[in-house]
Amino acid sequence: MESIKKSKTSKEYLEILEYFYELYCSWDDYGELSEDIANMIISLLERDDCIIGVHRTGGDGSIDIDNIYSSETLYNMFLNGLYMTGSSFEGTFSKEALDSPSKNISPIQNILHAVIYLKSAYKDSNTAIIIAVPKTLVDKDYHIITDEVGQLFNVVHDNVTLKPEFLVGAVLQNNGVCTEFISREQFLKEYENNIILKSRQNL
Repeated sequence: MESIKKSKTSKEYLEILEYFYELYCSWDDYGELSEDIANMIISLLERDDCIIGVHRTGGDGSIDIDNIYSSETLYNMFLNGLYMTGSSFEGTFSKEALDSPSKNISPIQNILHAVIYLKSAYKDSNTAIIIAVPKTLVDKDYHIITDEVGQLFNVVHDNVTLKPEFLVGAVLQNNGVCTEFISREQFLKEYENNIILKSRQNL
């Protein structure tokens, strides 16, 4: 921001501030982020041991937020981990051979990032996966910094996944309104209970 001050006149600098203020207002006016979800994100941001991130999903219609506990897509993700698009296991499991998680995860470094990413309808997505990875494994931009990549990733059917224990849960969203947060543990329990109930009904 200091470089902008030096290169712009006072009027131009004021116009830039007004632009960003209007942009922020447009983000804030669109949809709704509940206080409960905001407080959950803030509590994660206050942790000094993890980098918080978000992965948008569900834009292909694979996640029905009105029937969330029947979502096989979300179940597989919470069970096996987040698939790293562009990374495949070819016998070499090293930092150099793997794509950065930043290709799949947007870092959240403050509550403004949360407002932008959680209320976004990026590619018609309706679900935001909340992620918390130890600072010893990735930097603030979700680039790999550890040489022990086995602490960060699994291999599932020759695909590289971010380990499921780093997935905190999912924020469901409908037209910008963040309707609910479901923890990974809660989802897995309810999904499996749902399967048991359906199997009993079919007897």
